[in-house]
Amino acid sequence: MVDLYCSGKFPIDKIVKFYQSEEINEAIKDSVNGSMIKPIIVFDEEYK
Repeated sequence: MVDLYCSGKFPIDKIVKFYQSEEINEAIKDSVNGSMIKPIIVFDEEYK
């Protein structure tokens, strides 16, 4: 997968999205409706 990503064939930035903890409902909604494959909830406010 790393080789695919490095060669531009695995668009991880299009399937992963970071959400702040207060956006958890939006993350769940996006996951359920398929607009985001991997929502990541960030609880540490200093991250990203």
